[in-house]
Formats: sequence, structure tokens, C-alpha cells
Amino acid sequence: MKRLCYALLALLTVQVPASAQQADVRTTTTKIADLLALQPSETSIRLDEAMRQMERFTANDISALLTQLSPPGEGNNAGIEYATNSYSYYVLAAGKSQQRATFIEGAIDGLSKLANRDNKGFVIQLLQNAGDDRAVDALSKYLTDTYLNEKAARALARIGTESAGSVLVQALEQQEGESAIPLIDALGFMAYGPAEKAILVKATSSETSLRRIALYALSQIGGDESQSLLAEAAQAAEYKYEPTQATAAYINYLNKRISGGDREAARKAATKLFNAASQPDQVHTRIAALGLLTQVDKEGQTKALIKASRDKNTVYRNAALGLLSSFLNDGITQKLVSRLSKADTSVQVDILRYAAAHQQSVAIPEVL
Repeated sequence: MKRLCYALLALLTVQVPASAQQADVRTTTTKIADLLALQPSETSIRLDEAMRQMERFTANDISALLTQLSPPGEGNNAGIEYATNSYSYYVLAAGKSQQRATFIEGAIDGLSKLANRDNKGFVIQLLQNAGDDRAVDALSKYLTDTYLNEKAARALARIGTESAGSVLVQALEQQEGESAIPLIDALGFMAYGPAEKAILVKATSSETSLRRIALYALSQIGGDESQSLLAEAAQAAEYKYEPTQATAAYINYLNKRISGGDREAARKAATKLFNAASQPDQVHTRIAALGLLTQVDKEGQTKALIKASRDKNTVYRNAALGLLSSFLNDGITQKLVSRLSKADTSVQVDILRYAAAHQQSVAIPEVL
């Protein structure tokens, strides 16, 4: 028993100094100097060493490092920017949650202390990379800053939490004109449902750029209340591609509804769109509508796709053939080549080339 106690005592005696040696007793100034001495980290070994050094930084150390950033043209920020940007991704790795929390805390503190807006913008970018809900309040303060609101909105969109969406909506309700664009863009990126009503108000703006962003954001959100407005906007654009990109937004909206499981309503809307886009200068919209209908019911669209494969419009018929590719089989190929000799030469060439490219041997008799 005594031997066991002595052995345990000896083990503890050895371990205590080893543990104590792990504590980083360097000053903040020394930590920063040692880190910057490794910059630029041109090899993976130097980068790993730099990241390990930053793991020993406190939040105050991170803040002190960032506040050493100089205004553009007044100093060399390369070392600080390279190290902190690399670390903002490094802390996202599994098992680095504590390091991430420390980095966020330090970045928020540094952001509040920096005066230059370009330097602030860089730190906001770091929070876009590594931030979470803890950064939302700090970022929200810059949503009304005409110079930094785009960066702040983008960072909040990347964080993507409920609280991030909420502050973006609150800010949007207070903004008009082009200053609302970054906020709407961010909410669309998040596909944040509670923002639909606030964005609908902006979607009727006479400002083309604002309307374009609002229509696209609504298509990303895919809410029920947006369908009529998006459909009317596409119709007003004559189902063509123009500056507001209303038609593209409506197509994206229908695709979103299909992905969300609202297939029947989307099918009806896509059918209406398909029938409306019948003119030669609407061919791309017609192709998109055909693609939507194929998503909803591939087998049900087989007949329509085969018919489209003989259309006089080269772009349209080749698009139809492309849509058939994912479920092509011998039976479909036989229907494609049936009585092909009666079709226009250009149609024959496209279909036979397509069959050859997909190694459809059942088409060989039609060639002979």
C-alpha cells in the first residue's frame, strides 16, 4: 500500500510542473510580436505554428492585435490580416468551440475600438467567417452605416440565426431606397420567412435595382403571399429577361415551391407560364417552364418532351432532349426515333447525335 501511495505521489509531482509549463506567461506585446514574426506563413508548418500561437491568445490579446491595424496607406497590415483571417476559419474546426468564442469576443472588442471604417470592415469580415449569435448585437449597430451596412448585413446573413434575421428585418423597416438593398439581399440569402411582408413593400419600388433584389429575395423565401406579385411582375415583363429579372425570379420561386413539396400548385403555375411563353423571344422562359413541369412529373412529361424534341427551334428542342437524359431508356429512344425520316434534316441530326451520345443502340435501325 505504501509503495502505491509513493508511486501516485511521484506521478503527481511530475505532472504539476508539466501542467504549469503550459500556461502562457508572455505579455500581449510579446505574443503579438511572436505571431507576426511567423508572417507571412508561407509553409503549412509555419501556418500551423501561427494557429497554435493564436490558440493561446486571450480575447484581450485578439483585440489588441486587431487594434494595431493601420488605416489603408499608412502601414502594412498584411501580417495581422493574414493571421486573423486564417484563424477565423481555423476556429470553425471540430473541438475548437472555446477558441472560437474567445476569437469572437476579441473581434467584437477590437471592432468597437477601431476608428477607421476600412479596418472595421475587415473585422466585420472576420465575424462573417467565424461569428455566431454572440456577434449579432455588435454587427447590428452597423446596419445603418452607409459605408459598412453591406458588410454587416452579409455577416449577419452568413450567421443565419433567428436573431440575425430579426435585426435585419428591424433595420429594413427603417430604410428606404438603395440603402435597403443590402438588407433585402441578406434576408433573401437566408430565405428568412418572417421578412416576406417587409420585402413585399419594397418589391413595388420604381427603382430598378431595389425591385430586382426584392423580387429575387421573395423568390428565395418562397412564401405564399409572394406568388401573385411575382407572377404579375413576370407577366408585366412579358416573360422575357429584362433589368428587374422578374421572370427569372418567378421561375426561381416556382422551383422553390417544388423543392418545398408544394408540387401541385407549382405544376399549375408552371403550366400557365409554359403556355404563355409561346413566342420565339420567350424561348428561354418556355424552356424553364418545361423544366419545372419535368421536375414535378418526369414520366408524365415524356410525351411533351418527345414532341418538343422535334420543335423547329433548335435551342428549345435540344433543351427538351437534355431534360430527357435523366430518365432516358430504350422505350423513350424508340419513340424519339420513330418515323424520324419524316422530320426536318436538322431535327434528324440533333436526335441521332443525342442517341449516339447516350449510347442508345436501339436507334441504329433508324440510321441504316
